[in-house]
Amino acid sequence: MKKLSPLGKFICLIATAALIIMIPVAAVILYVSGLPPVYGESYYAGLPLKYDRLRSTPSPRIIVIGGSSTAFGTDSKIIEKELGEPCINFGLYAAIGLKPMLDLSASEIRPGDTIIICPEIDSQMYSDFEGYNSLWKSCEGRSDMLFALGSDSIPGMAGSLKGFLNERKNLSANAASVSDNNVYALSSFDAYGDIIYPRPDNIMSKGYAPDSLPDIDASIVTDDFADMINRYSLMARLKGATVYFGFCPINALSASDISDEQKQAFVDALVSKLDIPVISSLDDHIMDPGYFYDSNFHTNDHGMTYNTMLLVNDIKRERKDTSLSSTFIPYPVAVSQNGAVISSGSTDILTYDVTDTGIIITGLTQSGVQASSITVPDTIEDTAVTGIASHTFEGSQAVNITLPSSVNSLSDGAFYGAGILRTVTLPCGALPEVGENLLDGASAGIIIRVPSEIYNTYMTDYFWGRYESVIQPDI
Repeated sequence: MKKLSPLGKFICLIATAALIIMIPVAAVILYVSGLPPVYGESYYAGLPLKYDRLRSTPSPRIIVIGGSSTAFGTDSKIIEKELGEPCINFGLYAAIGLKPMLDLSASEIRPGDTIIICPEIDSQMYSDFEGYNSLWKSCEGRSDMLFALGSDSIPGMAGSLKGFLNERKNLSANAASVSDNNVYALSSFDAYGDIIYPRPDNIMSKGYAPDSLPDIDASIVTDDFADMINRYSLMARLKGATVYFGFCPINALSASDISDEQKQAFVDALVSKLDIPVISSLDDHIMDPGYFYDSNFHTNDHGMTYNTMLLVNDIKRERKDTSLSSTFIPYPVAVSQNGAVISSGSTDILTYDVTDTGIIITGLTQSGVQASSITVPDTIEDTAVTGIASHTFEGSQAVNITLPSSVNSLSDGAFYGAGILRTVTLPCGALPEVGENLLDGASAGIIIRVPSEIYNTYMTDYFWGRYESVIQPDI
C-alpha cells in the first residue's frame, strides 16, 4: 500500500476532525427537528413559509431581505403586478439577525434574481448578530433550514440549545396555547409570506415608540457589517443575481431629533463601504406616522402599500424603467399623540402624572423607597393607572412589586436601581407596550410573573419574547 505524503496525512486528519465534529452536530439537529412542534402556530413559524417560497418560486425574482419591517412593509402582490416578477418577502424578526437571513437565502440565489437588502436601522441588524434562540424556534422541525445556516453558527446554536429545550418544555407543560388573535401569529401570513392581519391604524399611544428609536448614525456602519454585505453580494453576483441596498420604513416622529448632517453622514458611510448601490433615499423612507402600526418600523395597511411603492420606484429607477404605476398610493391615517401631562400628585408611596390617557407612575416617595413590598393600585383619583415611567422604582428596597391589570405601557428602565427586587407580578390580560430595554439597570435574577393563561403568548410575542428568560407563569 502506498504511503500517504505529509500533505495527504494532514488532509486526512482535517477530514477526520470535521467528521468527528459534524456527526454529533447532525445527530442533534435531526433529534431536535423530530420533537413535537411547540411554535407551529406562532409568528416564528412564518420563516419556514418564506423559506419554502424562496426555494420553490422560479427566477427571475425580486427578493427583499430584512427583519420585521420587511415582513410588515412589503406587499409581494403589488411588486409582482408592477415589475412583472414574483416577490419573495424574506423578512421576519430582528431578533433573528440579518446574517442568518443572508445565510439561509445564499444557496437559493439564481441567475436573474434581484435582491434588495433593507434591514431595520439599528445596531443589532447592522451587524453579524445571530439570534440563536430565535433561530431554533423559527427552524422548528426543519433540519434542512438548520443545515443551511453557516458552519460558523454551530457554536452559538449549541450554546443556546439547553435554554431552548427548557423553554419549549415550559411551553408544552403550560395548558394555554399561543394566541392566534393578533398580528404575531402564523395565521397573519398569506401564501406570499406577507402579513395580511388587518392593521388600519397607528395604535402607539404617542404615535411612535420612544423606547425603540432608529440608530441613524454613521457609527453603526462598521467594517464588519460592510464586509458581511459585500461577501454576500459577491456570491450573489457570481451566481448572476443583482444586489442592491435599501432603507426600511422609519416613523418620522422617531427620527425627529436626527439632524440632516447625521442622516447624510450615515448614508455616506454606507455608500463608501458597500460594493453595491444604495438605491433608496433615506428621506423618502422616513415616513408620516400615519403609515405605522405598533412600532417605528412596522407599517399599517396604508404604510405597507406606500413603502412597497417606494421600493418599486427604487427598482424601476435602477432599471431605467419609465412605465407608469397602476397602484393607488393611500394617504396616511390620522394619528393622535397622547400623553400630555395635565397635573401631578402623590400617594403615600407613589408619585404620578395625570395625562390625557390615564395615570403614569413616575417615582416613589420616601415611604415608598423604604417599603419591602409595593402594590400599584388600578386607579388613582378615579383614573386608571396605564403606565410606568423610566426609573420609577429607583432606590426601592422592595423585593416584590405588583403592577395593576390596567397598565398598558412599561417604559425602558422602569425597574432601574431597584437593587434587591426579585419578583414583578404583571396581571394584565393584554400585553402592555414594552421597549427593548425594560430591564436596564434592574437587579440580576429578576422574575416577571404573568397570567398562566397567556404565558405562551408572552413567550412568543414579538416584543415580549426578548424577555423570555425572566418570564414565568403565575400559577
